[in-house]
Amino acid sequence: MLRARNDPATVLGDREVWSEEPGSQEPRPEEEGLDDVFDALRTSRSEVGEDEDQFDEGTPLEEEGIALRRLVRSSSSLGCKTISFRGSVVLTVNNISGAGMLTLPQVFQQSGWVLPILTFGLICVASSLAATFLTDSIARIPGNSRFDRRIEFACVFEEFFGKRMKRTAQIMLIICLFSQILSGIIATSQVVDSLVVFVNPTRSTYALQVLPEFKILKWTAPDQPQAELSNFAGSGSTPPPVIPVCTGSDAVPFQQGDSGLVITLGYLLLFIFLTPFSYRTLDESIGSQKFAFVLLIAFTITFITQFLSEGLVLRRVPAFGDSYRNMLGSIIFNYGFIVMVPSWLNEKRRDVSVNKTIWTSTALSTVLYIIVGLLGGLAYDQIQGNFLNSLASHCNPAWVRLSSFMFAIICVGLSVPIYCIMTRYSLLVGEICGEGWAFFWTVFFPWLFAWMFYNGGAFNNIVSWSGLLNNGPINFVLPLLVSLKAFDFSMQEIASRTPSSRKDDTSVDTNSESFSWRSPSHYLESRTIVKPLPKCMQPAHKHIVYLLISVLILFQLASLALSILCWNTLHGVC
Repeated sequence: MLRARNDPATVLGDREVWSEEPGSQEPRPEEEGLDDVFDALRTSRSEVGEDEDQFDEGTPLEEEGIALRRLVRSSSSLGCKTISFRGSVVLTVNNISGAGMLTLPQVFQQSGWVLPILTFGLICVASSLAATFLTDSIARIPGNSRFDRRIEFACVFEEFFGKRMKRTAQIMLIICLFSQILSGIIATSQVVDSLVVFVNPTRSTYALQVLPEFKILKWTAPDQPQAELSNFAGSGSTPPPVIPVCTGSDAVPFQQGDSGLVITLGYLLLFIFLTPFSYRTLDESIGSQKFAFVLLIAFTITFITQFLSEGLVLRRVPAFGDSYRNMLGSIIFNYGFIVMVPSWLNEKRRDVSVNKTIWTSTALSTVLYIIVGLLGGLAYDQIQGNFLNSLASHCNPAWVRLSSFMFAIICVGLSVPIYCIMTRYSLLVGEICGEGWAFFWTVFFPWLFAWMFYNGGAFNNIVSWSGLLNNGPINFVLPLLVSLKAFDFSMQEIASRTPSSRKDDTSVDTNSESFSWRSPSHYLESRTIVKPLPKCMQPAHKHIVYLLISVLILFQLASLALSILCWNTLHGVC
């Protein structure tokens, strides 16, 4: 059953938010944007025919505005509507181009270039449509045609399916966000440990081993393989010079099987660096996200230059590979941004276009993915799961190695706080816990847990399996299902009021069996401000959604079956 709820009261639970009198406090800086929200409430109510007399002080509308301001004063954990178009694109691209990007060169080497590129194109279009269909559904919620209410991801499912579906969506959402957080922490902390070795004259770093023994470990980089120049011509007493032998990548600290469970120095340094960013709101994080975006483009150009200088060998990435087990899961994992769309809608400015933001972001990210994945696969033999380990090799120039370190810390690392913020929003708005516990679960708990997956192949497994089992369904299938429900609700609502509005129209025989209220005009009338489809395709809204759901489910089932078949087997296709 659809119902309009008062967002501030929902978020604050039992807190008293209605007692504040108008003008009792001066506006605070963090209240910027609330006047726009308040004006939006006036506009939306006037659009449905409410009298201007209802805008006086003491009316529900005025109290709603007071509650919004009280909400900001009582909780600094939710942001305001201040994110611009540029900030929106930066935020979306940075979250798409996260830790999953680091596995793509290996995906191209294992799966070839034909199927990955086709899959990227399909998932790019599917993710863009799923995101716009989701925003279209959110706009169909009563009282939210212009995104004036605070609606988080799981709340959408409560509006259209009920509380049971909301709880299911909340569980899947938290698993999705935590998988993104864990993968970001693991990938970045590994590179930070390599950075410690790079800047330390002794080429060493340290870790606290928790299991099997509780002790301090020291890791020192092994001596670089060297070779003598056989044709060296010198005096008999002068030894021939030696040169480093490049093997493609260096040993990664504490990745040996005998390291056990460890908490490394790089892990602790990363925790100290990223934790303050996790306390911010989404709109407060835009400044650091813009900085990360500039570095993302700069470092990508740096990496492409290095790939080209290494020399591209076509045999390293054939047209069709011999293993497709990780392909779809890894690619889907990279487009797990759809769950962040409701949080972004809550804090974007009203003049920011949903379609322009989403399609620009996904197209730009897809181009970056294909270029980095393909060229990275062509440049190195048997590249590791985290291709930054190859770029950080002693074989590369110091500026390339430093760029790989900074890319991990800034571009990948700063995506971790964004997912922490979105998880906190979900916990608060979904009424799962209070503000204190929300900060604990999102700021500290991931770091108490992620170190257990630091070594071994855990990073690749998290990316692949979470993409298949959870991130794919919650980012693609569930938003499309809620789109079907929301669209049917709108059409039923239009059909229920159309006869009464045309009861005096003698040219329309509403009793005729051939009469249908789902005429082209009704499809156009059902369009929201999002407009996910062109006018000519609007009547095919449901057919397009069904087609997307069918294709995505078939892809995921096929990839899941292949992954299960190949798990711990030696099949040639695995």
